[in-house]
Amino acid sequence: MEYSAIIATLSIPSVTALGCITAYVYSEQKGLKGSVVFLKRCFPKKTEAFYFRMDFFISAIIGTGIGLILYSPTTAYQALAAGIGWTAAFNIVKAERLKHEQHDARTNDGSNAE
Repeated sequence: MEYSAIIATLSIPSVTALGCITAYVYSEQKGLKGSVVFLKRCFPKKTEAFYFRMDFFISAIIGTGIGLILYSPTTAYQALAAGIGWTAAFNIVKAERLKHEQHDARTNDGSNAE
């Protein structure tokens, strides 16, 4: 069995996953919430640990897949950039959307008198 070929094949997805996880941790530290609001709607009355773990695994798995498909990295550097770039960009877009939704909800409730 050719182990070097297997390792070479798995290294790009692994490095992309590492990039996704790194961007996820950084986003969490900056207060950018992932898909927790969505998960709470889909799976109500679960523990906070459940939502955090599901958000982490979804971000890592889907982020890796999308990073590999969109960017088709061929080197470890490209794979790391694909994982970090996709996950960070997606978290920023989600955070901006959530910020706008929260602003709209406050405006519609009348609690944000301008």
